[in-house]
Amino acid sequence: MLVEAGWEGVHVRALGLSEATDAQILGVARDGAYVVVTADNDFPEALALSGAAAPSVILFGPSCPTDPARLAVLMLNQLESIRPFLESGAVVVFAGPRLRVRELPI
Repeated sequence: MLVEAGWEGVHVRALGLSEATDAQILGVARDGAYVVVTADNDFPEALALSGAAAPSVILFGPSCPTDPARLAVLMLNQLESIRPFLESGAVVVFAGPRLRVRELPI
């Protein structure tokens, strides 16, 4: 759905990172200018502890749907408005009807 809308997306498995640590995934994302999309709080926490300014992370909170198609729709509805933050480095949290943006470094 994201690719059809003109957004590039790649799963960690496609990058050979299915057994990688969070730090390794963040490193590959930073080096490849990827945005990490996750429901795992560990990624934003690791960024905060490291003081890093990249990569950006989109975090889906526990009140978000778990169906990938519904998550894609949520992202697509907001991607244009959050794009500048993602490009400059940010953690974007989808929390039910709310959207929070925290610019990096934290």
